[in-house]
Amino acid sequence: MAAFVLTRRAVQSISARNGAHAARLASAAQRDRGPETLRIRAIAAQTEALGYAVHGEGGEADRALDLAEGLLDVGGADTPLKGDPSDGRYCDLRLYLAISRAKCHLELGRASAAVSAFTTVLDTLPPDYHRDRGQYLSRLAQAYVLAGSPEEACVCAEESFAIAVTTGSSRTLNDLRNLLGQLRPWASYPAVAKLRDLLTTAA
Repeated sequence: MAAFVLTRRAVQSISARNGAHAARLASAAQRDRGPETLRIRAIAAQTEALGYAVHGEGGEADRALDLAEGLLDVGGADTPLKGDPSDGRYCDLRLYLAISRAKCHLELGRASAAVSAFTTVLDTLPPDYHRDRGQYLSRLAQAYVLAGSPEEACVCAEESFAIAVTTGSSRTLNDLRNLLGQLRPWASYPAVAKLRDLLTTAA
């Protein structure tokens, strides 16, 4: 439970854009090496990676992601032990790792790697994860903007918008509004104008 609470506090720090503090908390969550903390440590290592990515430390983010993958390779992390507070709160941890890796690439401005990683996530996402699909489509759109591909970004954003409206995801709609700001250099493109009109209707 202590390791889980530290991990959740790290997630809160990431939301506050305090990546360095998040990485420290997530690292502390991994101190106990007992078998009962294996699953939490695999999650915490991914959280640590994202903290480092938010802080702009790519090498440390990659190291933490590799550590998380190594913990998953040990076996047993996908099956929560009795009383594990993470039980039921996370998707398949292999998928979760792919999502974490994609988020880190995006945070670090690795455009091509982020496009590839989020495409992989969307290809493997279970079909009933509708809200998540909308969220990751918006992230893929951001990756395409970083890659200088505004039209591909708008294609993803339109699909994301349709899902966000259907599922009532205000978070995804806010992400798409932020994306529109990132698309400002291509404001004259028809696809960008169309996306802007769609977001106006959602207001």
